[in-house]
Amino acid sequence: MNKLINNKKGSSFSVLIVLLILIGMAFGAVIFYNIVSQALPVFSDKLTGLAPSQNVSIAKVFSYAEEGINLLDYGVVAVFIALIIGIIVSSFLLDVHPLFVGIYLLVMVMGIFVSFPLSNAYIMFEDTGSTLFVDTFTHFPMTTYIMENLPKFTIAIFIISIIVLYAKSRVGGGEL
Repeated sequence: MNKLINNKKGSSFSVLIVLLILIGMAFGAVIFYNIVSQALPVFSDKLTGLAPSQNVSIAKVFSYAEEGINLLDYGVVAVFIALIIGIIVSSFLLDVHPLFVGIYLLVMVMGIFVSFPLSNAYIMFEDTGSTLFVDTFTHFPMTTYIMENLPKFTIAIFIISIIVLYAKSRVGGGEL
């Protein structure tokens, strides 16, 4: 993975890496939420009957845990936005010869074609998932929206990246 990221600032492969990170985080957040939301009541039931001061402390810990897992949807969206901003900034900082537009467009088409199965996999997981995940997806409306519209987001990211990459002015005065 380190070879994929080193010295590839603003490259079109950055968008593919964002897609893979996003799909991993989306699935991971849903599964993690499901596990924790099912485990907390079990632990809470097992810890009843302790001293009153301990019950208050345990109740606080469980309330913090519930608040934390409810923020997973925001976390996935925040990471997605941070990765997009990183691509745009690194695209601005990278000087690229216009000759590479063809390669960029080829990778862009590949990225768009990859985003469709990733989006469909999430949608299938949401629709045909077992009864374990029925309630879980209601807690991830923003992640579900991003994953259902992943090809649109991918196209937008590629277009913004290519505009920033190739339409910036040459401030440094360097010749190609």
